[in-house]
Amino acid sequence: MLKLSANISLLFTELPLLDRIKAAADAGFSAIELHFPYDIPIEDLLNTIEKTKIKISLFNFPSGDFSNGGPGIASIAERTAHFRAAVAEAKMYIEALEPFAINLLSGSPPSHINSNHSKKIFIDNLKYAAERLKNTNCLILIEPINYYDRPNFLINTTSEAIEIIEKSEVKNLKVLFDIYHMYRMGEDILSSIKINFNYIGHIQFADYPGRKQPGTGEINFKKIFDLLKKLDYNKWLGAEYIPLPTTDESLSWLKFFD
Repeated sequence: MLKLSANISLLFTELPLLDRIKAAADAGFSAIELHFPYDIPIEDLLNTIEKTKIKISLFNFPSGDFSNGGPGIASIAERTAHFRAAVAEAKMYIEALEPFAINLLSGSPPSHINSNHSKKIFIDNLKYAAERLKNTNCLILIEPINYYDRPNFLINTTSEAIEIIEKSEVKNLKVLFDIYHMYRMGEDILSSIKINFNYIGHIQFADYPGRKQPGTGEINFKKIFDLLKKLDYNKWLGAEYIPLPTTDESLSWLKFFD
């Protein structure tokens, strides 16, 4: 049985963030994920989680100006101190909320900076974060993102993410495999999942084009979900799409799990 997680940064957005947690539970999701929890007091999040009996599958490390179109903090040499402060903040939320995983966005270094140099900084920061989180039982993820939606993003393909994992030698590190992003990059999703299965620590999905719910585009999600069942995928499968027209009306794809 595949485990479904609702990304409440994109779903149920007609509600205040804490109310989205209950909405996700009422819709049948067993976990929630969100981009950044840091504007919400930990105590408020804990109270809501306890009331709804829902789990937290994933959130991101703080990423500085990345959400506003900036380069972020994880692969910029001059932002090392900022990154280390972000790790300290993330650790507080991890220790309190006990998510299954946390995603470290590599960011989008300016194009005039050599990408190998940026990757070295990113690997050093990964090692630092892993050392600080070693007693938390929280998996660290790195996510490839397509360069059409996010120009200059440092890691664009599954193979590039795996190369980072191998070079870093961080044991508690996996790939966040986003079906939308990897399809946009031209990867054969079924083959990529099968070949790279042991490196995958979390999967997110949205259809293409439009990044809407399954069934609105050209990706064959029935085949993907059937493959994941066949492979006994036992980690989280995150619905991270822009619902059309509303979240409740977008959930017809749940029929694949009946």
